[in-house]
This record gives sequence, C-alpha cells and structure tokens, in this order.
Amino acid sequence: MNTSVNMFVKTTSFDISAAAARREEEAERSKMDEQYQEFDKVAWWWYAKIPIEAKLLRIEVDSAHLQDQLNRYNNGLVAATEVLNGVWDRCVRQACKPGDPSIKRMLKEADEKLRKLQTERDTVTGQLVYMFAPREAKVQQLLTQSQ
Repeated sequence: MNTSVNMFVKTTSFDISAAAARREEEAERSKMDEQYQEFDKVAWWWYAKIPIEAKLLRIEVDSAHLQDQLNRYNNGLVAATEVLNGVWDRCVRQACKPGDPSIKRMLKEADEKLRKLQTERDTVTGQLVYMFAPREAKVQQLLTQSQ
C-alpha cells in the first residue's frame, strides 16, 4: 500500500490534462481502496485464534509469552495502519501537491516507519513459529539461525 501511495503522488505529478489527471487519480484511489480492503481482510484475522487453536490441538506453549507476542504483532499492525492513515489523509483524501517538499519528506518518513514495522512483525512471526515448531534439534537449530 505504501508503494501505491507513492505511485499515486507520482501519477499526480505528471504533466497531463486535468481530465486525464482526474482519471489517473481515480484509478489509483480505487487500487489503494482494494489493497486496503485486502489488508484489512488478511492482516487482522489469523493471530487472535492462535491461543484457542493451541488448546484445541493440545499444544503446550507459554501462554503469557504467546499473548505478549500476539500483542506485539497487533500493536505493529495498529502502528502501520496509523502511518498509512496519515499518508492517506494527506495524499489521497486531500488535494496532494506532489512537488511539495513536505509531501516528499512525509512519504520518506512513512516508508522508513513501515519498513521498520514490517521487520518487527516478521520478527514476532518468527518467534511465534519458534514457539510452535517441533522440538527436534535440527529444526530448532535452523529456526535459531534465522533469527
């Protein structure tokens, strides 16, 4: 979605007719709406069920540690959504002036924050995998090496 917002800003900076610019903006807005809906559908649903699924499958895990990891994952999603909402408000809901240095600065900062948040979510996901991975030595060794 971050890439789409950046593409939206670049699209609005092209030297084209006003009618063509409006069509391009509308196409980019529609694409971003679809991506956000997909993100909303996929990002939030899976992790909340993990404690219940672990109990049903009789997988023993440290419940407090599991909940801590799930909270970290959730907080990362909330933070990413807040970053995207700030960009969305500034570049999509309002008239965006692509040449404006503050827009470029905001997009750069958002990109850096989103990359950091993605890395943090990847780390948490790895920790979750580690919690549920088979306890065989070779598997543990491979998982430890990837951290």
